[in-house]
Order: sequence, then structure tokens, then C-alpha cells
Amino acid sequence: MARGILIAAPRRAAWSVLAFLAAWPAFAEPDRIRCRGGGAEGLDLVRVAVASPFYRWLAARHGTAETCRIRRSDGRYDAVLGFADTAAMTIVATPEIGAASYEASATTPPTAAEAAALLAAMDHWVAGPGGCGLSPAHLRAAARSTAPETVVEGHVCNCRATVRRGAAGIAALSFGSAC
Repeated sequence: MARGILIAAPRRAAWSVLAFLAAWPAFAEPDRIRCRGGGAEGLDLVRVAVASPFYRWLAARHGTAETCRIRRSDGRYDAVLGFADTAAMTIVATPEIGAASYEASATTPPTAAEAAALLAAMDHWVAGPGGCGLSPAHLRAAARSTAPETVVEGHVCNCRATVRRGAAGIAALSFGSAC
């Protein structure tokens, strides 16, 4: 599943966030987060999520997740990691069919360049070096769009990246796939 972040020739505008994500060392973050519910499989889901570009970006801005709730229902796991200032990361996974989605929301919205870089990093983190077919140009356009919600779909694993906007700018980023 998650193999880490592989970066090839990042664009200059997105370099700062990509360099930060690539340079972030492995750490014992999952052991410091106290989760309620979900059992061992739910905790494994959180361990994977903590290695994601979304989590690393949120942790850099808001510190380690302060709360964690995991719910399991009919083979589906829902986990919510809460950070300071109401920032959150939501993970929904159905392991039996290989489907997972990740959403990050922060009180201070990312810039368009950061949003495009984070979605590209998630693409490579989830699908490996070749990604799942999300066009970098489409990701940048989605991040710059003023529409309430912009979706970019890839051609591998039914992946999709979504940028949601609110009154203050980008309200949330999400990435999902089903392999």
C-alpha cells in the first residue's frame, strides 16, 4: 500500500512543500496518538495515515494529532484525527475492496501551489512512482479554481483528488482510490 513519497523534478512553486515532505524523517508518531475504537486493524489504518503527506502537512502546522476516533461498521473503518485549531484528517477505508480516502482540512488554508503539491504527493504515496494518472496540470488548475468543489480523476485505481473551497479559500483536500 503506502510506499513513501517519491518526487521527480518538482515545479519551483511547489518545491517548498514537496521538499518538506520528502525530508520529513520516519518517526514514532502513531505511538503518541491515543485512539478510541477500531481495534488493531483500525490502529494499523492510523499508522498508515500518519505516514501520509496530508498528515505530515497538518502536523507541521498544528502539531501531533490531539484526538483520534475510529469507528468500524460492516468492514468499513472511519477514523478522524483531530489537531489544534479544529484542523482534522479523516480516513475512510474498506480493506476488503482496497478502497481508501483521505481528507485534510486546516483553519489556515493551503496556497494553490501547496494544495497541488500535496495532492500530487498523495498520488505518488498511494499509487507509487507512476501515480494513478492524475495530471499535474489538472491538479494545479483545480487548486486555482474558484468553484466550490473541483474533482480531478485519474485512470488507475479509480483515484480522484478533490479541492473544496469555502469563504476563506481552500477548505479541504481529499484523495481517494480503490485498487
